[in-house]
Amino acid sequence: MLHKLADLINMFNLVTLDRLMIGGSALFVLIVLIFWITRRKGRSSDAAWLPPELQGARLIGVESDLSLRGEFNINGRLDRLYQLEDGRYVPVERKNHRQARVFSTDKLQLSIYRYILECNGHPVAPYGFVVLPHFNHAMKTKLYDRDYVRNRLKRYALLRAGQIDPKRESNGKCTKCSHANRCAA
Repeated sequence: MLHKLADLINMFNLVTLDRLMIGGSALFVLIVLIFWITRRKGRSSDAAWLPPELQGARLIGVESDLSLRGEFNINGRLDRLYQLEDGRYVPVERKNHRQARVFSTDKLQLSIYRYILECNGHPVAPYGFVVLPHFNHAMKTKLYDRDYVRNRLKRYALLRAGQIDPKRESNGKCTKCSHANRCAA
């Protein structure tokens, strides 16, 4: 009788072990699936956010390296570059902002890309887009003109050369600035 009881316990343990293995495997697959879905959140194809102005445009560059040599030596990596039917280019940057807005730094970055493209002989539209994947939206922004961009680039060159001092901002930008240690408090 004791022997049959031991066999019954062993059989129960094997059945339980099999169920645990199957349940554990299913749980593992479920965890991987949830992780994959949450990692994909915030990513979207261009079609999901593409504004009307770019509907007929051709995507000609993704993560495109841009450079300019001469008065200013500038390098950049443009997230997207579209070409309109009339031949003009439109720069597009993807940002992970917590707010649905275009910051002045975004506008300046797009404007510098426009400057590089124009200096390299490419016609560029007077606007660009900031794509906010978390909001599944692209925000159109009017770009700064060439003179403004040249003045900012000149100021940056003088700042890097130590010929001028940075201006302290009151809006928190200084905490990320590599020249903050040179500012007078």
